Amino acid sequence: MNIDIARDEKTHRVIFRLEYAKKKRRDIPASEIVTEKVISQEGGYTSYLFSYQVEGKKVTGMLNLPEKHQGKLPVVVMLRGYADDNIYFTGLGTRKAAEVLAQNGFITLA
Repeated sequence: MNIDIARDEKTHRVIFRLEYAKKKRRDIPASEIVTEKVISQEGGYTSYLFSYQVEGKKVTGMLNLPEKHQGKLPVVVMLRGYADDNIYFTGLGTRKAAEVLAQNGFITLA
């Protein structure tokens, strides 16, 4: 990543321009999402530990599934930043928002 910093002489604002090197495009095969176990059953939804494979590595997270679901439901993929191993738990940084979304009919993956 390159950062170009400039100053607007009229407004004296600092302007940052980010430029990312082009990444090599590669096809990554799809993986099935597997529900491993129930984490909890709350009012209106169930939380599961889920996993999938990426390039031979297992990735895990929390899936919230509304209990009264029929047909297609909207899905929200939730991301968070780095978490140190000493404090990490499934759902860290996303649990509260995922709860509200699940209670309102959204599937959440975090």
